[in-house]
Amino acid sequence: MANHKHTSRRKFIKGAALLGASGVLANPDLRGQNIALKQPKAKNLIFLVSDGMSMGTLSLAQHWKLMNKEQPLEWIQLLSRPDVVHALQQTNSYDSPVTDSAAAASAWGGGELVNNGVINISPSGDFNEPIFVKAKKANKSIGLVSTSRITHATPAGFLANAVSRDNEDAIAEQYLERNLDV
Repeated sequence: MANHKHTSRRKFIKGAALLGASGVLANPDLRGQNIALKQPKAKNLIFLVSDGMSMGTLSLAQHWKLMNKEQPLEWIQLLSRPDVVHALQQTNSYDSPVTDSAAAASAWGGGELVNNGVINISPSGDFNEPIFVKAKKANKSIGLVSTSRITHATPAGFLANAVSRDNEDAIAEQYLERNLDV
């Protein structure tokens, strides 16, 4: 049996909270100060979604791994690289304290908050232009890779508009109409 350090739940939660708070306080962007990035213009964009992973989840996982394995989490190592740019974004639903994947993906892919159950359509009924539509207009190649159905709400949030997240036939048609490359 592996030799694990034993700690109380309270000590674990306290340490995770301190770790999370220190990350926020150490990052000027998270304190409300905007710092211009002094990096060349991005040629490509890869948007990796780990469904259900919040900063709290990342902080808890980092704290656990440091305490039990005495090494940092791979995500933290990636985010610490100088060539990796990362940001935080508000992805809550417009109409509910509990956000579904359609609303969260629409916030990422369309840049606007929407009601649960719809993809890139504002509460007033306006169609938000998804980021992949904008990329295609800029002559960029676009692709979606997913471990879920490709017409599921999360990938659809980057390219489609749908009154209902369950209208996967219409989402598939939009992928073809909008010239999805991969």
